[in-house]
Amino acid sequence: MIVEIAEFKTKKGVTDLQVLKASQKAYDDFLSKCKGFISRELIKSDDGTWMDVVHFETVEGAENAAREFPNNPGGKAFEEVIDKTTAKMLHFKVAKKY
Repeated sequence: MIVEIAEFKTKKGVTDLQVLKASQKAYDDFLSKCKGFISRELIKSDDGTWMDVVHFETVEGAENAAREFPNNPGGKAFEEVIDKTTAKMLHFKVAKKY
């Protein structure tokens, strides 16, 4: 299993509700239909940092989704709320699941 973690802050003036709506659109229009998609959590810290945690069956599935995300209307809507200067994405292989 692969865990994709995207960390970001939002653009100035973007509300949590706007992030959640854009996130839902990205999920409905794109992520839920990706080959190898398993699950997703969107989490937020007290300092305003968000983390989008997505689980895929394979690294190829995660990489394909990351590559195609910006080309999808749902992906574009989600990217519109993100301050791209703060965005980072990492992929991890699950070493052990408890």
